[in-house]
Amino acid sequence: MTGVDTHGPGVGGRLCRQCDVFADQAAKHLLHLEQDFVDVDDARFELLAAREGEQLARQSGCAVGGALDFGEILANALGQEPLGHPGLYRRLNQVYFDRVAAIDFTMAHDDGQDPSGWSEAEIVLLGVSRVGKTPLSMYLAVLGWRVANVPLVLNLDPSPELFRLDPRRVIGLTMEAGQLVFLGVFLLQP
Repeated sequence: MTGVDTHGPGVGGRLCRQCDVFADQAAKHLLHLEQDFVDVDDARFELLAAREGEQLARQSGCAVGGALDFGEILANALGQEPLGHPGLYRRLNQVYFDRVAAIDFTMAHDDGQDPSGWSEAEIVLLGVSRVGKTPLSMYLAVLGWRVANVPLVLNLDPSPELFRLDPRRVIGLTMEAGQLVFLGVFLLQP
């Protein structure tokens, strides 16, 4: 506390006495906390102690300024200085949520489901059954792409929505006929 006479009479002296009382209370309280949390790692204990200390300081009427510095506690615990760029966590978090949204979209548009949403897809995979549309679409979704996959079925016309899509986003998957027959026979075996 700059500019406050902590030893003389008047406000400074009263403030000093209040803070001395606070310091005694805090020391007793923290000693009790330390006994309860012997197995807790230092960073968590330090954070809890700072919270308790701040609360006791306010109850004692002492000025509280920077008593609870999470950044300093984390920096000490991790042994690293903060980067000092606000919003980094939010940006990283946004990438995660965008990826989860891509996976959700892809699962909702797997195997020709919800043709009305295909126009929102960044990639539309098209192919016959067993050509690998679903595994590839899920892989692309994990990378953050919004993917729909549409099966081509014998004697069944594709949805008209397919022909309304930007052809640059529609990718046809192919497979050798022998591989397709082998997969079909292999999967039909009991």
